[in-house]
Amino acid sequence: MTRIHGQILRFVGILFEMLGIFLLFFLSKVGPDGVPLPGSISQRTAWGVIAGGFGIWALGNAVLYWPRPRATPSDEGKPRQDDGLGLRL
Repeated sequence: MTRIHGQILRFVGILFEMLGIFLLFFLSKVGPDGVPLPGSISQRTAWGVIAGGFGIWALGNAVLYWPRPRATPSDEGKPRQDDGLGLRL
């Protein structure tokens, strides 16, 4: 995975977190007895979406900031052989 994949994962993770917060604030309605109303989701599901988004964001950060081998002056002009971080996903 390259650095651009890390940026994409971070962006997708933030979108998932924003979706989870939206679900938490607007769609997690409960009745007077504490049972979710029809057409709403539970708070547990909303927090699961938020946690999943955080996990995707953290993975994107790891991919983005993972140390890579430095290019030497003799390598100028040559394409990199491997920019995959050794991850085979």
